[in-house]
Amino acid sequence: MCFEPEYGISRWAIQCWLKGPVQPKTRGNKSAKTLAAYKGENKRLKIENELMRDFLRSIGSEAKGKMRSDLQP
Repeated sequence: MCFEPEYGISRWAIQCWLKGPVQPKTRGNKSAKTLAAYKGENKRLKIENELMRDFLRSIGSEAKGKMRSDLQP
C-alpha cells in the first residue's frame, strides 16, 4: 500500500507519524551537586594531595640516603 502517488505523502513521513512523539535525548545522567557535596569532595582531594606529597617526600629522602651510602667506601 503506497500513499505517495495518490496523496503525495512519503513513506518516511508515514513512518515518523507511526512512531509517535519523539522525546529529546538527555546528555547523560548528571545530577546537580550540592555545595556540601563539593565541599566534601574538595576536603577529600586536599587530604589525598597531602598524603601523596608526604609519600613522595619520604621516598625522595630514602632515595637520597641510599645514593649517599653507595658513594661511601
